[in-house]
Amino acid sequence: MSGKTPIADRGGAELRLLQFLCGAKAPVAARKKITAMLAVYSWSSADRTIFFECICELLEQRSARIFEELPAAVTRRGFPDMNCEVLATDSMLKPSAALVLARALLHL
Repeated sequence: MSGKTPIADRGGAELRLLQFLCGAKAPVAARKKITAMLAVYSWSSADRTIFFECICELLEQRSARIFEELPAAVTRRGFPDMNCEVLATDSMLKPSAALVLARALLHL
């Protein structure tokens, strides 16, 4: 197997990865690896780009409290009305599945 997976729903895949990155249950090392991979990825919306950038900053500072700190982070960037609740769902992705999904998004 090549490690690639077809992406039928790009937006859904992005959302699942952002939820994974916000989740305190996911290992920090796995989240950092995925954020490094996705640093060159073009997100499908400006909101997702902003979420990703804020998550990356918060991952370096407060890896266990990203979701709690996210509303303040997006507000500091000038976007107080962004709906952070879309990332509130606990990710069901295992680190290995998140890595495969990130690779698939990079190969779209």
